[in-house]
Amino acid sequence: MKKYLKENLYFKYVIVAVISLIVDLFLFSVFNYLLENKVVYAIIISSYLARIISSLVNYYLNKHVVFKYDKQNNKDTTLFKYFGLVIINISISGLMVELIHAVFPIYATFIKLVVDLGIFVLNFLIQKYWIFKRP
Repeated sequence: MKKYLKENLYFKYVIVAVISLIVDLFLFSVFNYLLENKVVYAIIISSYLARIISSLVNYYLNKHVVFKYDKQNNKDTTLFKYFGLVIINISISGLMVELIHAVFPIYATFIKLVVDLGIFVLNFLIQKYWIFKRP
């Protein structure tokens, strides 16, 4: 059982995602607390700042732990592809949280958690079949 969990791609992806999610939500909460009522679009700005930092953690762990991607040639484009995906994710997440929070004034971090869980599965497929695709 231990060997199966250690080698299972999906299990490792979920563990890395949870680590990244914790980093992202913690930083989002801190940034949102610091910017709330001081800056217009505090939620969107907080989303971007938190996601930039947590995505660096996520990229490194996915590349080296989950997908065990080794550069097969001198042209490793995974970083550019990954951060293209991150920019799309940040935009979708930030805008959706902002819109939902405007309609339902509940805790923004909870809304962000629900929205980001919806993006999770699609990200796995994009990373597996496009970003860290093995030749």
